[in-house]
Amino acid sequence: MRLKLVAALGAAVVVAAAAVAFVLHGGPSHLRHAAVALHGGAHGAGQHLAATSDAAGDPVRAARAQIAALGNDWNAEVAAATGAAYAQLRDAQSDTGIVRTNAISYGPDPAQTLDVFVPEGGFSEGTTVLVYLHGDALAPNADNVVKSIASVGGIGVLARYRNGPAVRSPAGAQDVRLLLSWVNDNIEQHGGDRKLIVLMGNSTGATHIAEYLFDQRAQRPDGLGVAAAILSSGVFDGAFGDDLSHYFDDAASSTPLALVDHYTGQQVPLMLWSAEYDPPVVQAGVAELFANLCRSRSGCPTYERLSGANHVSHVLSLGSTDTAAAGALFRFYHTKVN
Repeated sequence: MRLKLVAALGAAVVVAAAAVAFVLHGGPSHLRHAAVALHGGAHGAGQHLAATSDAAGDPVRAARAQIAALGNDWNAEVAAATGAAYAQLRDAQSDTGIVRTNAISYGPDPAQTLDVFVPEGGFSEGTTVLVYLHGDALAPNADNVVKSIASVGGIGVLARYRNGPAVRSPAGAQDVRLLLSWVNDNIEQHGGDRKLIVLMGNSTGATHIAEYLFDQRAQRPDGLGVAAAILSSGVFDGAFGDDLSHYFDDAASSTPLALVDHYTGQQVPLMLWSAEYDPPVVQAGVAELFANLCRSRSGCPTYERLSGANHVSHVLSLGSTDTAAAGALFRFYHTKVN
């Protein structure tokens, strides 16, 4: 039986574990369904959190109160405060049982490197692979994303890439193509299944993934090389941040919002995330991309607006006691991928 990732999001797991809301049964080679409590529609993640955070002094409520107080601004101070708030909720997240291989080159540029996170003990059959592209220079370290996948029997790939203003579009899409070529060529020797590669990016990482997904000229000649993609708080018209403004300078036709209306190539299941406390320009861009995809595709992509989250807190919550974003991710995986 093919391995499946499991979100154990029941209140009993949160109380008993007081940590990561994932349960692994039987070791990395025998990941099975545990307690699953995935509720709600597009706004269900926030509703589920409220149901599991009733206790006075709940640390998740405290972290979310801090996020709310920070508001919709995005700057170095907000980034640092968000990272500190969610680091406390990930105290129980550990590298124990995870083998990490650092700084593997997937391209000729020094910035084109990746780290692979694999559970100890190996696999009896190929497992799911989550390839994650972080956000911009202000984003706190997000290796928690790939650790959270490895902790439940999947493989996590944390990728770095070239970015503006040093490079211009379509450098990001080119990096994604090189990255996916490496993953498709090499992940089986680490225990991964090439048919179960999920590509995820936050902020600028999501921007570059969207460039790749909506521009056939940038794609691998033998297909996209992914089973699904998650675009979290992406910037799709270059209107947020100096780096991206410079990155798309003189290349307005290569922004994801410009590309998507004319794209006729391969499609994969897609999920869009935005956050309640994302900057308004980011929320507007995600909503516009959603509308454009609904018009241009046979069906709308999955969409989650995560209550109580800001530009990075949703991804920083993965592997923590705040299970809202994890619920959205696993709900998408189990309904759209495997």
